[in-house]
Amino acid sequence: MPAPTIARLGVEIKVLDADFKSYPCPRCGTNAPRHDGAVRHAIDLHLDHPVVLRIHVGCYRCPACAAISEQPGFRTPLPFIEPGCIYVTRARQKLVEAIELDGMAIGKAVARLGRDFHLGIALSTGWEWHRAGAPTDTAVSDYQHLVAESFSGVLVVDEVYDGGFAILCARDGITHRTVAYQLCEEMNGAVMTGFFETLKALGIEPEVLVTDASPLYPKALAAVWAKCRHQLCRFHWVKDITSEIMVGMREYRETLPKAEKRAKPGRPPKKDRKKQEKAAAATSRRDEARKGRFLVLTREENLDDKQRERLTALLASHPVLATIREFTVEFYGLFEGKPRPTEAERRREAIVTNADYVACTYLAGALKALGDKKKFAKVCVFLSYTNLNSTSNEVERDNRGFRRRQNAHYRLRDKESIEVMLRRRLLREGPPASTGRLRKRFGRRKKLRATNALPEEKLG
Repeated sequence: MPAPTIARLGVEIKVLDADFKSYPCPRCGTNAPRHDGAVRHAIDLHLDHPVVLRIHVGCYRCPACAAISEQPGFRTPLPFIEPGCIYVTRARQKLVEAIELDGMAIGKAVARLGRDFHLGIALSTGWEWHRAGAPTDTAVSDYQHLVAESFSGVLVVDEVYDGGFAILCARDGITHRTVAYQLCEEMNGAVMTGFFETLKALGIEPEVLVTDASPLYPKALAAVWAKCRHQLCRFHWVKDITSEIMVGMREYRETLPKAEKRAKPGRPPKKDRKKQEKAAAATSRRDEARKGRFLVLTREENLDDKQRERLTALLASHPVLATIREFTVEFYGLFEGKPRPTEAERRREAIVTNADYVACTYLAGALKALGDKKKFAKVCVFLSYTNLNSTSNEVERDNRGFRRRQNAHYRLRDKESIEVMLRRRLLREGPPASTGRLRKRFGRRKKLRATNALPEEKLG
């Protein structure tokens, strides 16, 4: 008789005992007696081989719930696996973390579970796990309650677009926590007003709102928080003015003489060499102005020695660019030393009324943008506070992270998937670790009492 063959599957089977004589009822807490037993199987993660869990659980019948419920029975609850599932909870967590934290596509995350943890699941199962793992409404509500309690008074808002959707994001500029997201199928003033009203219902009453120069914000701000100050992002404002300076330099470059086209290919004859040298010199001046345009806009502290030499030679050859450079340096110094708002306004007025700058037609666009007093007053709001950031980078960084994440997830662009992702992003940093408040730089001085004054009864 041939020897029997034993099949080795390379699977580890772990036996867990959760069968107790009695167990507290998960509904009412009454100690329920055991009346039967059962066996449950689950699949766990492992680095070396597949693992199957064989779990012995007890079946219980609660005497207190028997009078009020048709189903008073229950099994031993297992914290590491959800009811009706065959995979442990941490397997779902590994998949969600690979997608949300590591930026992996769902197909790659599923393949990673099989390769690294010996857990083979279908791609459709990965989609189900991703959507089923969204934070609950209660978790989101509790988080927003904690954020509203520690709100600093600074609200930074921006929108980002993804396909046919717009996503509004509001963050606290001092505690560095996201207050709320909102997914919209369209973007207009009414949607923005509704978003602000939702934040107000949470208890958010900002002293300062920081945004970019989008026309969506002013009317919505006036309708919901009329007393709130509006800080325009200084980065976007500076970018708009430097763009106008770049347009002026381009216009100046177009006024420089162009080289005449050579009639015949090859080396020119001797009689045409002077003409060609003149054309080469004209081309050189245009190329010099084109290649040095970014040096004109570079801040003084960011230039190295070679760049300073190039810039000096460029300005000596092009007096118009020298005037533009003077304007740029003076413009960059508007907020140097964090002056008072009145001092910043005085500096701005000195720039826009400078005769040399007004006479330079290539600075007309930049002077017009800088001459907007209302916009400049909104840009200067940060000068009245000690800990207010002058830019909307707090929320822009969050939006850039969303764009980077979506680059790897071409199929996660339906409404349900985006909402699940936004809920996870809302809770990813946890509640604020510390509280902080917006602080003003200037205030009324307290009247000092005379310490050397004598009481009235001792006078005379």
